[in-house]
Amino acid sequence: AKSLRLDFNEWIGSENPNLKTAVQSFDLVRANMYPEGEKVLGKVSEQFGVRTSQLLLTNGTDEAFSNVYRTFLNPGDKVLIPDPGYTMMTFYTLLCQGTPVSWPLHLPTFDYDWNLARDFAKEGGKIVTLARPNNPTGSGACIDSVLEYAQSHPNQLVLVDEAYGDFAADTLIPSALASENLLVLRTFSKAWGLAGLRVGAVIGPEVLLRDLKKTASPYSVNAFALHVLEALLPDKRWPARATQLISESRETLKRELNQRGMRTHFGGGNFFLMYLGKSLPAFLKAMEARGVRLRDQSSKRGLENWVRVSIGAPEITKRFINLMDESLTEAAINPREVV
Repeated sequence: AKSLRLDFNEWIGSENPNLKTAVQSFDLVRANMYPEGEKVLGKVSEQFGVRTSQLLLTNGTDEAFSNVYRTFLNPGDKVLIPDPGYTMMTFYTLLCQGTPVSWPLHLPTFDYDWNLARDFAKEGGKIVTLARPNNPTGSGACIDSVLEYAQSHPNQLVLVDEAYGDFAADTLIPSALASENLLVLRTFSKAWGLAGLRVGAVIGPEVLLRDLKKTASPYSVNAFALHVLEALLPDKRWPARATQLISESRETLKRELNQRGMRTHFGGGNFFLMYLGKSLPAFLKAMEARGVRLRDQSSKRGLENWVRVSIGAPEITKRFINLMDESLTEAAINPREVV
């Protein structure tokens, strides 16, 4: 049976119907040339409702983190990072000689504690990093709270990761454009289904983007990725459709897992958390034997014996539920009795 990769939060389901044509229309001559991204930059800026001077294309959001930290950090500067959160925030902070500072999220809701951020500011912290929705918890931060903090701490940079923004009800992009210390990261890896092409973006006020562009690689997004993205951008129906399918799957999973007595935590992204207690190793082994890859979160604060599961299209969700039931039976796990 075909394996089921539910550990990377990619788009999982049928492909964008325009993708094959976009791939096949790539002129191989362009493989011999350095990429020219200005035309695509203009179309991406239209997609997000910004000017090209307010946007930088990057090799995924990973490079976006690297660019921001490299540009605005001096050695030893402190960066506040959600805990639990996206591990690459810490990785790139250290790579850019910054000092990561844990921002413990409230348990069990995983909400942001802004009093801790204010304490961080008093101690001379440089960059506050957050995600909405946050990975792996799916929790968010309300726009008003982020703006209040950014406006009252003008000497700090507030970096908002909206990699899962396509699944959220709102965005901080308009607010970032009107600020002088707020940046938003976006990606085409999730609802657009282009994780393998590595295209992300940094969006914010021109005063910050000018500095970012001075340190950015001129060819970080390759010609093939630029071509495919340009071909797909005009049809807005696909990301909307993908988002709708994820929403349908999320509701199905909530209903089915609740009926089984499974303890779960759902948020705003294309993933959720599931608690298996001491039975987690046996469950993961049974799922792996069936070709299902999940992400154990036990090493993260407050998530011991929790596993993160990517949400796919409805047909993927049906497969997951069937294989989960088989694995629970094989491992003799009753979700209602998990401790």
